[in-house]
Amino acid sequence: MSKRTIMCRMLVATIAVALLPAMASAQTDSTAMSPKKEKLSEKMSRLLKRARTSMENAGHQLGDAIGFDDRIDSGSADSILIEGTYYMPLYDTSLYRGSDAMIYTDESRKLFAERYPEVEMLTVCLPQQEWITETVRMGNVVVGYRQTMHCFIIGKDGDDGYVNAKFTFRRYKEVGKQYRRVSGQWPLWEKTDIIPNNIYEKLKSK
Repeated sequence: MSKRTIMCRMLVATIAVALLPAMASAQTDSTAMSPKKEKLSEKMSRLLKRARTSMENAGHQLGDAIGFDDRIDSGSADSILIEGTYYMPLYDTSLYRGSDAMIYTDESRKLFAERYPEVEMLTVCLPQQEWITETVRMGNVVVGYRQTMHCFIIGKDGDDGYVNAKFTFRRYKEVGKQYRRVSGQWPLWEKTDIIPNNIYEKLKSK
């Protein structure tokens, strides 16, 4: 059995698992009592959207785990499709001005240099003005806050092409307490694009 066949079967199995919550939800929705009956077309649209999101997430997780290129990709706003492949945008300008900025850029530089010692780092930036903050709830009660900071490094691999790496820093605090680093996500090397020269020029114009 070929490696690609095995990968495809693993992807199908993963997608099937991802669809189970949406299927279970559909059964629950059909039996739930509500004052106003939801139109069938509205229900189907909502369930299909939920299932599609689950499939995309499952595809990315499997692709990251076994390293193959045939990922399911939604073509979301933070991805650019060029010649059949999705790439991250090229971020080369830092907008974050916090006094702790060097903590994130230095740690990202260190990891990048360890993995790609022969790649010249062209830019290291934090392309957001402030931490992205999410409210964490347990039921209807706010129990904490999660914050995210991203760092991007663009490097040049000799005359062959470019490397675009994304690092994520996350911290969490319970209500009334201090922020603490999230284990395994400080930093998290989230994604790497290996970019041929001709693709790099196209990305620069996006």
